[in-house]
Amino acid sequence: MNSQDCRFYASLYVQRLRYLIIPIVMATVAGFAVALLLQPIYRSVAKILVDSPRISTELARSSVTADPIQQLQVLEQQLTTRASLLGLAKEFAIFPKADVSDDDVVAQMLARTKIEPVVLNNLGSGSGGAIAFTISFDAADPILAADVANAYANAMLEANGRERKAVADDTHEFFKREVERLDAALKDAQEAILSFKLEHREALPDSLEFRRMQQRAYEERLGQIQREIISLQQKRSMIQQISASGGQGAAADDQQLTELRRSLAEQETIFKDGSANLVALRTRVADLEKRISEKGKTAMDAPRAAGMSPELRLQLADTEGQLSLIAQEKESIGPLLDELTRSIADTEMNTTKLRALEQNYEAVQTHYNEAVARLADASTGQRIEKEAVGQKLSLIEPATPPDKRVWPKRQAIVLGSFGAGIGLSFGIFALTEIFFPTIRRPADLAAVFRGQPFVTIPYIAADSLKPARRMRLGVAALILLVGSSPIFLLVDFHPPASFGADSATSK
Repeated sequence: MNSQDCRFYASLYVQRLRYLIIPIVMATVAGFAVALLLQPIYRSVAKILVDSPRISTELARSSVTADPIQQLQVLEQQLTTRASLLGLAKEFAIFPKADVSDDDVVAQMLARTKIEPVVLNNLGSGSGGAIAFTISFDAADPILAADVANAYANAMLEANGRERKAVADDTHEFFKREVERLDAALKDAQEAILSFKLEHREALPDSLEFRRMQQRAYEERLGQIQREIISLQQKRSMIQQISASGGQGAAADDQQLTELRRSLAEQETIFKDGSANLVALRTRVADLEKRISEKGKTAMDAPRAAGMSPELRLQLADTEGQLSLIAQEKESIGPLLDELTRSIADTEMNTTKLRALEQNYEAVQTHYNEAVARLADASTGQRIEKEAVGQKLSLIEPATPPDKRVWPKRQAIVLGSFGAGIGLSFGIFALTEIFFPTIRRPADLAAVFRGQPFVTIPYIAADSLKPARRMRLGVAALILLVGSSPIFLLVDFHPPASFGADSATSK
């Protein structure tokens, strides 16, 4: 189709405009009627702001540290549960018809409700601005829309406050139980250390140096006692010899015995009992003492018969008494020295056990101190939430009944209907040309004969055929109009099903 054909059909369309204007007018009138008859829908919006804490977080911190966006998402899920939506719909009688199922009610409530975050840059001091969000609800009645939106907002504020207080209370209760548990564990650790010290009080590391000093003192005393015993024994032997020999000098055996006893005393401080040197020296001392004793028996009979001098007898008694006392002291020191040696040997193992108990006590003490500090923070956070001086939600703009509807867009519907009418008229024009072709130009005649005619004479219809032709065109236009209008109305002007249920309430 070239430009000449386009101009021809355009002129033909203008010629038939008196007939084709009928579907345009009818579609426009129908769209206007639909726009007037459709139930208006109103949207009421409530705005909630996330308030910043009134107390600096550097001085006191709340127990609730969740991000505001996360809190919003949690609250949205809580408010849009099935039970919550059904309860709200029943409270405000949004769906008075009894034949509406619960699933449909939930779906309609979700479709009408919108919760959207908003960033208010002009209110915030930071780069991101303050955080707010809106809650909107759509209904056929503006008052109902405002009431439901405010109910949503109040429920969100109550849920947020309740949730924050619950978190603060749970945090405080948790750390309170933790402090009690660690306090009991700390007491158990203290009792374990005390019991261990009482049970091993003779072998504790804090008295190890003192016991070692005692051990050295006892060992030195034993050496001194041994030397005193040897000296007293020598003195006693001298007295006995003097008494037996009538005052003559000591024999060579006595001198040798004295030397052996001195050597034995020195060796006992160096070697342990049972060593070969000590056994040999003790054997020699015993043999020499036996020999001297046998020699002195015969010599002592005479003086005894004649009687020992009082001075010698007194010295001998004194020497025997000193030997007895020193022997008793030696016997008492032996068990004490053995006990000290055993306790010193046990101290190393006790030190390891005691250190483990003390480390456990220190660990429990550290955890206890941390728990006490966190309990103090939790108490502060609990008080902040109870007094509502921390971060919270506040209703800065309650929902009000709107004056303007959000649906239907009547101007758009009328303009759309007018456009649809024009399209319908073009369709009728095209269909009539397709189904009722007519030769109007020489080009049409040439197309029929498949060649160029010499001359064309226009067809002049009789007056009797004009009414029939007009009737056929009118019937075709009416059929197309009647058949297309319902489809057009169903497609373009069908009202949303979500708002049909509460029309009775608004009326």
